[in-house]
Amino acid sequence: MKKRIVPPPPLEILIQGSDRLDIVKDIPETLLKQHYLKGSERFLVSHDIGDMMFQHIVGQEFQIWYSNYLLTRNTMIIGRGNFPVLELHIPFENHFTSWWDGFGETKLKQRQFELSYAPFINNVTEFKSGKTYHTFDVHYTRDFLVGYAEHYDLLKRFLDKVDRGEPAQLLGVTQYLSPDMILLVNQILTYDGDDCLAPLFYDSAVGLLTTMLFNRLSGIDPDAPAVFSKEQITITEEAKELLVHDFSKKYRIKELARKVGLNECTLQKCFKHLYGTTIFDYGQAARLDHAWLLLITTKESIQSIALKCGYPDHSNLTNAFKTNFKCNPKDVRRDGVARKILTRI
Repeated sequence: MKKRIVPPPPLEILIQGSDRLDIVKDIPETLLKQHYLKGSERFLVSHDIGDMMFQHIVGQEFQIWYSNYLLTRNTMIIGRGNFPVLELHIPFENHFTSWWDGFGETKLKQRQFELSYAPFINNVTEFKSGKTYHTFDVHYTRDFLVGYAEHYDLLKRFLDKVDRGEPAQLLGVTQYLSPDMILLVNQILTYDGDDCLAPLFYDSAVGLLTTMLFNRLSGIDPDAPAVFSKEQITITEEAKELLVHDFSKKYRIKELARKVGLNECTLQKCFKHLYGTTIFDYGQAARLDHAWLLLITTKESIQSIALKCGYPDHSNLTNAFKTNFKCNPKDVRRDGVARKILTRI
């Protein structure tokens, strides 16, 4: 039977060239209204460079860390801790560069992901002024991942390094969250159900997210020769940004390929490699995810939301919800996260 794990000792946080920063638990109401993970333990680091807020959930053999960095000038943040960390790391809004002992330079773009292990924490992260950074991390116990390793040689080799106490990264190749994974992280961050059910919700959601992660990685071999050039990957990333920049506009693949200047076939294959799905399915899922978010965070009419998300009217949006989520937009507005998560468990 899985047990709720004991949190590690506190992390030491410093600004390069400055003293250690104090971590407090008194969070200004203005910050909590903007970024709030229900049922979490919260910590704040406040300095003349801005605020850093950390929210923490302890689950069954995992921890969730939702971190918000609201900084007013270019800053190098140092993190230190004399304990190991086995971490799924996701920059959820904006991205930065970190330097870790054992890894060297690590760059993850917004909504990319990596599973890594460090026997101790000693890193430096660079933040740019005027940007808001949000990261979503899951810290696992080794036992949590053992069951998955029976089916994935890539993870088995990774856990062998963990057992030897060696710094390790699972992938080392460019991969992004699938639309379903993005939706699920958003569901976790916007959970608004009963407090007493929050632990069960987080346990179910993290189990589902982890299963999605390894389904996403099926067939990936980071040791294989690169299939796509850096230029092709960059262009494909630009194509994805066009898809989600304005949901009211829908691109045909031919039009999208012409707009970014890449062969249709190459664009489709590279997109599937990066995002784990087709261009059409990604665009469809992203529109529905955005509609779901607007339903639970705004009071806009369903008709208005439908138009913003590329549907001619509310009946088309309702049909899409019934097909994909087995419910309608009114159900989601009434029941919020609880309704959507149940469609995927």
